Amino acid sequence: CAADDEEGESWASALLNDRHAALVDECDAYKQVCDGFAQQLQMLHSDLDQAQMVASEAQDELYRVRSQQEDHRRLNWRTMEEAMLPPSACADIESKRSAFRSDIDKVRGQDLGVQAAMQMLLEYTKGLEEAYAQLDEEKKRLESDLKESGQ
Repeated sequence: CAADDEEGESWASALLNDRHAALVDECDAYKQVCDGFAQQLQMLHSDLDQAQMVASEAQDELYRVRSQQEDHRRLNWRTMEEAMLPPSACADIESKRSAFRSDIDKVRGQDLGVQAAMQMLLEYTKGLEEAYAQLDEEKKRLESDLKESGQ
């Protein structure tokens, strides 16, 4: 391909210079990658630290919320127990009270939650209202009978 030795040497020199320049460029590129790698690694490390801190804060918040929920659950149980009337001489009221106590113990034992217990409390108070309404009617009837008999 080359006409003489001098032209061959010039081709060889050009190829060597091109090869040298390509190697220098490749070496510079590798140096930039290596320099950037340390920087990227540091950024990723700081992002990881920040993510761990956020996760830790979220875990702390979750613990606080669960603890608060448990405190409220206990408070609700205590409130329901305090809402129970003392034993009554009225058989109807006492049977409703005993049934409510039994149902609440089942709800608590099966851990059905406060919502089920509140539903039972509502049913219990509705039963008490009915029982007291009947007692009130009976009281009014007895008062009426007393007035009629003149006593």
